Amino acid sequence: MFRLSPFLIASSGVPFNVTSGIDSNHDSVFTDRPTFAEFQTALAGATIPGNVSFHCEPATGATEIPINCGLGPARFSLNLRLSKTFGFGKKAKSAATAGGGPMTGGTFGRGPGGPGGGGRGNRGGGMFGGDSASSGQRYSLTFGISARNLLNNVNEGLPVGVISSSVFGHANALAGGPFGSQASNRRVDMQVAFNF
Repeated sequence: MFRLSPFLIASSGVPFNVTSGIDSNHDSVFTDRPTFAEFQTALAGATIPGNVSFHCEPATGATEIPINCGLGPARFSLNLRLSKTFGFGKKAKSAATAGGGPMTGGTFGRGPGGPGGGGRGNRGGGMFGGDSASSGQRYSLTFGISARNLLNNVNEGLPVGVISSSVFGHANALAGGPFGSQASNRRVDMQVAFNF
């Protein structure tokens, strides 16, 4: 049997902090936040940097911009796996009787259902989500292909929030995590699983 398993992941933008990269208050910490250059101009939903200007060395007592006022990009990833399971060998007892064989302890790979039982070995789960019990036969061979971020959407990481950086406001890495690897944007795996 064929099995198709789509998995969609979407996320709105994640807030990030904006810092000046300058030790404005001379405390040896370079994570000071700047002030808005034009009378506390609001971001109005725009992402950093937008059209907003900052003072990196504000006057004493000036109000700093709020923490996490930046907003990173939204992310989207479609994962998909396709598998095909072939059954062969004698007809499994679990296919004829719902209760399976007697609880004889079994051997490695067959599970607790005994020689003809429907133990853990009759399930081809894992990466492909296959189930050899549906074939009604003792052994099964599953071929599968899995694509991560099938549409090859570029999911960027958080933008650089240090104003003094030459890449301020731009992401310099991929998001990683459920949206793909930090080393590659799209990944395709092929696997074979034998169950007995």
